[in-house]
Amino acid sequence: MELLLCCARTELEGKTVERIKCLLDRGIDFEELTALTSKHRVKPLLHHNLNKHASDKVSQSYLRQIKQDCRHNSWRNMSLMNQLTEILELLEANGIKAIAFKGPVLAASAYGNLSLRRIKDLDLLVEKLDFQRTVDLFIDLGYKLIVKAAWEFHLESSDGSYSIDLHREIIPQHLSCPEISDYAWKNLEYFSFQGQKIPTLTPEACLLILCLNGTKDYWQRLNRVCDVAELIRSQPNLDWQEVWKQAERMGFKRLLFLSLFFARNLLGAKIPDFIEQKMQSDPALDSLALKVYKKLFSRTWKPCETVESTVFHIKNREQWRDKIQCFWSLIKLSDGMNPSQNDRDFLPLPKSLHFTYYLIRPFRIIGKYTLWKK
Repeated sequence: MELLLCCARTELEGKTVERIKCLLDRGIDFEELTALTSKHRVKPLLHHNLNKHASDKVSQSYLRQIKQDCRHNSWRNMSLMNQLTEILELLEANGIKAIAFKGPVLAASAYGNLSLRRIKDLDLLVEKLDFQRTVDLFIDLGYKLIVKAAWEFHLESSDGSYSIDLHREIIPQHLSCPEISDYAWKNLEYFSFQGQKIPTLTPEACLLILCLNGTKDYWQRLNRVCDVAELIRSQPNLDWQEVWKQAERMGFKRLLFLSLFFARNLLGAKIPDFIEQKMQSDPALDSLALKVYKKLFSRTWKPCETVESTVFHIKNREQWRDKIQCFWSLIKLSDGMNPSQNDRDFLPLPKSLHFTYYLIRPFRIIGKYTLWKK
């Protein structure tokens, strides 16, 4: 895992290169390294840095193996970028405004190389009034509607080669950031790629959205931290005062702190002093980071339980209004508050009183995940 952390960045300092060589000299279980790399989706960065800085200390067969995977990733990413530009031209021709975020644009702008980031799908934000019209347009073109969520629809191309996450909101309601989509539309800029102008987000807006995205997924994979760290590295003139002002205004200072904590501590991202000082004053930061580390450094990956995820999102917010919004929105999205067999075993009741389990369960959850756990 330490080797993976050393390699999961686009630029390495001399001491990091020396540490990579030292770890390789001590002996690495490459099967386990491959498993971790797949879990954290950072194989392109691993190959890039091993090949560049320590090719003489790794078996050539292993380098060839991951090189083949990375070549496929590079080809796929270029194909996705071409698809993205075609889709944006199509939407513009139909009078639909769209913003591309994450995906190929982030790879090209923050990583500086389209092939160094693994891209799962294309993310597009359209205005709410245009959302259904955009869905209908894609379906007419042969896309299949796979998943419907309150904030996005997931569509797959007719040949199944790629998919689109079409957003009407940037992030789900249970993160309680209702203003973030409006903020995104007000912070639009264009990224130039091979003569094409792609509508995307300013670096400041992109950073905030990457922090929200990582929190949504409980930071279970290292690639989410890489996105934050690489954006910071690639933007030496980032307006940190603007980032802080918007995080404070929208009520997710702690969420920002936690994201920067990981980017700094794990991948060496440089954080300005005034943000560092504010981070040190947050009493919940260390305990939240410890919970994430247990997930991040686990050798396996499994989705978080609904209740665990709910508690994590609630603790990530500093305002009670947002804590309550997180709680109730997740209740709507899941059956997390439906009585379980554990509730019935905890307090056996006659059938006529089973309705009271709905009252008992919230207290059991609070006790299990907050009061009874350190």
